[in-house]
Amino acid sequence: MSKKKKRRKKRPDKRLTMAQCEKEINDALDTFEKAALEALHSEFGFGKKRQARFMKAFKQKVYEIIVEEEKRRLQRVLS
Repeated sequence: MSKKKKRRKKRPDKRLTMAQCEKEINDALDTFEKAALEALHSEFGFGKKRQARFMKAFKQKVYEIIVEEEKRRLQRVLS
């Protein structure tokens, strides 16, 4: 008489898809932007125009940093 092997229960896959990662990152960025704008208004009296100027400059600086980091990453990969 042969014994049947018990099958292990399959663990649920807890990995995130790229779309889920992108959503999580965007949600976090939205939260940081809201917090920054609230702090600028409540602590420093920034109105809508100054907040808009800040966000424009902030997003430009973030873009510049990302571009520079990507250049450095590519240099490491290619060298």
